Amino acid sequence: MLGLPRSAGNAAVVAAMWALEGTRDDGPAASSSEHGARSGPLTSVSSTALSAHANPYTIQRAARDDSDPDLKAIYDELVTGSQTFRMLDAQLAESHGQIRLIDSLKLFGRQRGAVAYVGNQHAIMAPAGGAHPNALRSNLMWEMHNALNRGEAVRTGSTFAPHLPRSMGGPPMPTLEQARAQKYYVAARALAIEWDEWATVIEADLNSLKVNFELANSGDTWRDAIDDNLNFLIDGAGNRHPDLEREVQTPFISSFSTADPRSWRDFSNYLEKQLRMNHTTGYDVNARSRDWIGRKMLEIVEDENHAALLIGKPEIRDFLEGRTRKVKPGFANPFKNTYIVERVVDLDTAASAGNSGNPLPTFSF
Repeated sequence: MLGLPRSAGNAAVVAAMWALEGTRDDGPAASSSEHGARSGPLTSVSSTALSAHANPYTIQRAARDDSDPDLKAIYDELVTGSQTFRMLDAQLAESHGQIRLIDSLKLFGRQRGAVAYVGNQHAIMAPAGGAHPNALRSNLMWEMHNALNRGEAVRTGSTFAPHLPRSMGGPPMPTLEQARAQKYYVAARALAIEWDEWATVIEADLNSLKVNFELANSGDTWRDAIDDNLNFLIDGAGNRHPDLEREVQTPFISSFSTADPRSWRDFSNYLEKQLRMNHTTGYDVNARSRDWIGRKMLEIVEDENHAALLIGKPEIRDFLEGRTRKVKPGFANPFKNTYIVERVVDLDTAASAGNSGNPLPTFSF
């Protein structure tokens, strides 16, 4: 869930959406930016769909017929006018089926006007009325990427679930050692979720740039102008390119500029902004503290695996040219494991023993 003007992954919104129709027996489980859905692979799409060199899709899956007609019209325009959007739609359709689009202004309570992907309904909700079409296209792109990346959310959840407090889905009767270690796992889980979302934010905006070019150039593919646009993007002026019409808003591209020392290409910079906005506290209430355990974990990764926290020019180039489907693959997430927890627990245990003069037992995992 991004700490900016989007409500994707809001738990109350998602819960309300489940009640609209009830859970489908054959559908995926609930999903948001924090909670994933079906645990099956998201790579069932054919290999041709993963390459920008492939021929454009001629079969347009598009949105379900029972979608809101205004949102469906915008979605179908994107499918028709952009090869990049067509490929994203095909990946989504092959792995999870056609998406349903719901006008959230027709809903009630906290879900009214919300923007969210709801996994158990395989649906995107967005306010169809009153919003500028460019903003609606941007909402659809963002939530489509949440849907495509929900498998990583599942893996993040399953990694930490056995170690969390009972209130967060953990075991009902943890041992003393497990209870003492829970705060470390909560912190690692928060970092892992933020890392997943960081990668998703960047992919969504880069794909939006490609869609914008294709819409503005009568369906020409991004590769037709790669030489003209790629170096400009990589070298830094954000989304101010004079030749790119912004049919889809790209609100975060300017934060990726290499000219900015606070560029979001460094996860540490992205995380600091999320911490300042109290976004990370949605995953760990202790994140508001300057002594938050997650900061120790971040320092260890910065020292030992800094590349996992950076998105470099070669990675962006490979992604935009179609050589890779992910800017950062999920397996590169340095926080989605128990190793980082064990390291910090050992450091804190040693520090406590040194302060007290008595050795303390190391937690077992």
